[in-house]
Amino acid sequence: MEKAFNMNMDANGKVKPVDVVLDCDEVLAFITPLWVKLIHDREEVFGRYFKLFKEGFSFDNHSLKVVMRDRYYLNEWLIRDDIVLDNYTRDILVKELMDVYDRPDFYEYIAPSRFGLGFAQMATQSFINKIYIITKSTANNRESKNRFLETLFSNTMDKIQIIHLELNQKKSDVVKTLGDNIKIIAEDELGNIEDYIENCPNLGKCDLYIPSFGYNQPTKELVQKAEDKGINLMYYDFKWLGELNDRV
Repeated sequence: MEKAFNMNMDANGKVKPVDVVLDCDEVLAFITPLWVKLIHDREEVFGRYFKLFKEGFSFDNHSLKVVMRDRYYLNEWLIRDDIVLDNYTRDILVKELMDVYDRPDFYEYIAPSRFGLGFAQMATQSFINKIYIITKSTANNRESKNRFLETLFSNTMDKIQIIHLELNQKKSDVVKTLGDNIKIIAEDELGNIEDYIENCPNLGKCDLYIPSFGYNQPTKELVQKAEDKGINLMYYDFKWLGELNDRV
């Protein structure tokens, strides 16, 4: 894996502006600590099924544990070891879990990650042409997420296109329509990374930045698939949490 962003050069050796694809949640901002905090606030609903922190949730003490979890989905990570759910109860629990996230002000309490702040600065540079932020949201929190992103990229919104995916839509469905000038991607979830590698013929040599979490370490097969396509998997040590706001 290479160590730094590969500048896109034209035939005359000049830097050619590049297009960028960014994820939002857990890349531009860490949202799961707040989500888990709100789960703890509804202990009467979730305490029967989930392993909650006995001392209650604290951003200072527990945010790192949340983002370094070994399972991507919170319900799979939090479920108690002695619980076996039938399908009906599991569906109800997942709905309750999503209801916690599905609030109109959710992103009002979210701070950018260091990566997000750094990329917002990099977006002002002339070698960044277009930034596509591809993300999934709910009907209730979509506007809140838009406001968060518009604030983060307030100096470069002319370069930004925010794309909210439908529930069952894959990221590759969008990315493969965006042309062959994408040279930077940032994504945290392995399924989406595999989707990019396998289903986006327009992706050639590019750098794919990945925050190194517990749930997204690559297999040898994934690394090889990426290398065969000229995609550098650029894992970075995120050990900086954006300042998480304890106001809820």
